[in-house]
Amino acid sequence: MIILDTNNISVGDKALLEIPGFTQNIKGKGIDTFSIHKTSSFELERWAKTHAIKLLTPSWQLQKNLENKIFFEKLLKKFDVPTPPGIIAKNKKDLNSIKKFPTVVQIPYSNGGRGTFFINNKQSLNKLKVKFPLLCRDFINGLPLGVTLIIGKNASIFSALRLQAIDLYSKNTNKYFLVFCLDFQCS
Repeated sequence: MIILDTNNISVGDKALLEIPGFTQNIKGKGIDTFSIHKTSSFELERWAKTHAIKLLTPSWQLQKNLENKIFFEKLLKKFDVPTPPGIIAKNKKDLNSIKKFPTVVQIPYSNGGRGTFFINNKQSLNKLKVKFPLLCRDFINGLPLGVTLIIGKNASIFSALRLQAIDLYSKNTNKYFLVFCLDFQCS
């Protein structure tokens, strides 16, 4: 075990790599594999490559792609995974083609509700000041859920189902819980 001399409850990769003696300390203990609890970064991957340390996390480029709403929408469509009806708006003309409201508009890199807009009418849609492209989907009334998807060579699993803090005033009283496994033994 390595004890970090820090007052922070969580240490980002940049701060971690700047801790005096950190790399020498772990290399001196024979550690050649490193697991991080959050997303990777270009800096962390460069450090790991320089010091022959294997990172147990998806690459920052893969994470960046999967967090991109438009990239992920195309990936889901490629594998015939159902998604709410909608379009990828590349310009104002595409945006003006939306006829069904309410609609949900998302910038490519949105998370935690930031960059997600619930649009109730054409006037609100026309007032939106964001850069293209945008992911625009029909609003689906119901319990807003999020899920983590893990795909490996021999197994795929949906896990960590969680309630999204999107519709705080929803009248929906249904309770859902799901663990969905594919080619994987659930226990």
